[in-house]
Amino acid sequence: MKAADFFAAYDAFGERRTGSPGDAAAATWLRELAAEAGAAAEILPIEFSRFTPAPAMLEADGRSVAGLPLFDGGTTDASGVAGRLGPLGSTAPIGVVETPRTSWWTSTAERAGGTCR
Repeated sequence: MKAADFFAAYDAFGERRTGSPGDAAAATWLRELAAEAGAAAEILPIEFSRFTPAPAMLEADGRSVAGLPLFDGGTTDASGVAGRLGPLGSTAPIGVVETPRTSWWTSTAERAGGTCR
């Protein structure tokens, strides 16, 4: 199998977060590939805890902008947080960072059912 074919097939499993259905399907596929190559391979179940972030967004004046949930930023309840926005490092209680849109961002948003504007 060519490397490009391998990665295309692996990518076709979609999201492969640890413990997800995509992760299990990819693991089974990899185990089968290893067995076909003559290697002894098995899947060993392990227990772990996982944080699954909810959607992150900024809502203001009736508009909503999708955000990127980070794992080390803490969590909120369903009501979220409210306050003045400002550049990261300013005195504003909520810091904002803008990043350029890339082809990775666009394809990820589209796979998740979102749109890019």
